[in-house]
Amino acid sequence: MWSIPCRPYYPIFATPDFEAAVVGTFNQGEDADTTRALADMLAGALCGAQALPRRWLGRLERSARMAITEQTSALLALRVVGLVA
Repeated sequence: MWSIPCRPYYPIFATPDFEAAVVGTFNQGEDADTTRALADMLAGALCGAQALPRRWLGRLERSARMAITEQTSALLALRVVGLVA
């Protein structure tokens, strides 16, 4: 069974703010690139696509922005129907 240390992900659950959660998780160190990728996904699912910082999205290609928004919305939909706790 896989195990993920919880300490680096604490900021995600300690704040409802997407940017603060992601930056706080990244600043915890550990395996920063993997931790950040997981933090982005979890915070996006918890906060919703509308919480993504516009200045971050503005630096991405349009196709990447659309994919992120669609994936985040799909994760939120799973949460709404009860498939994700």
